[in-house]
Amino acid sequence: MSVATVVLDDLSYDTHWSKGDRSYRILTKFNRGGENDKIAQAFTGMSAALQENFPEVEDVSGIYVHDLDLKWNKAPSEVIQVSSIHADPSICNVLDFTILLSTPRAIVAGRGNVIIT
Repeated sequence: MSVATVVLDDLSYDTHWSKGDRSYRILTKFNRGGENDKIAQAFTGMSAALQENFPEVEDVSGIYVHDLDLKWNKAPSEVIQVSSIHADPSICNVLDFTILLSTPRAIVAGRGNVIIT
């Protein structure tokens, strides 16, 4: 068996969350063209496997960072660049956002939902 995912950065990006001392980021390490690389991504089924095999795992959420260009009208000069996070609904159990607008518990599956923090 080859283990390709590792837990890294456990002392940096998560320090401002109340559960940061028990939060972990899963990265996949791989070799591409003779060079080692890593991406913030895990294999399909990793979330379920972690929860099934490690009772210490409280919850799991996929988190994906996207840079968006938002437009309020058709004028090309009116673009607002925004960094956003796309996440599973369980993100509210993992990270403690201060919700400014939305009802996270009323997320509609299969639809684009927005939470403003």
